[in-house]
Amino acid sequence: MIDSFTTVVTPDFSDELSQFEEGKFLCTIEGFEVKTSQAGTQYVSWKLRANNNNVVFYATPIEGRGAGMFKHFIHAAGKREYQAGPIDLKELQGRQLMSELIVDEYESFGQKKKKLKVKNVWLAESVMEAEQARQESLF
Repeated sequence: MIDSFTTVVTPDFSDELSQFEEGKFLCTIEGFEVKTSQAGTQYVSWKLRANNNNVVFYATPIEGRGAGMFKHFIHAAGKREYQAGPIDLKELQGRQLMSELIVDEYESFGQKKKKLKVKNVWLAESVMEAEQARQESLF
């Protein structure tokens, strides 16, 4: 805890982006939040934790042209019967799916930066595929 009058801090760089790795990982849905974009489109921001302990956020629109991404995500989380209509997002908390994570480079205020992002998600077809991803993350 930092005292509001303290001017000296000790940063913790243990989760610095340079330590994030790209690859295919088994991810657990840890949370979600329904948000509205600057353009006025609603989307769900998903908090995913990869089996290598990295946390990444993934946005799926729930209206407009990108709404198919939402359905794809729901299917990847194991609810393949879902086609349309209301869905309780709490039912997805704790579910697992496969995800390809990449490091995305971008420029902000003239500085090059990096962030971890989700390239794709899909259903972990078998326990074997999930275990293989877990084993690969250990090396």
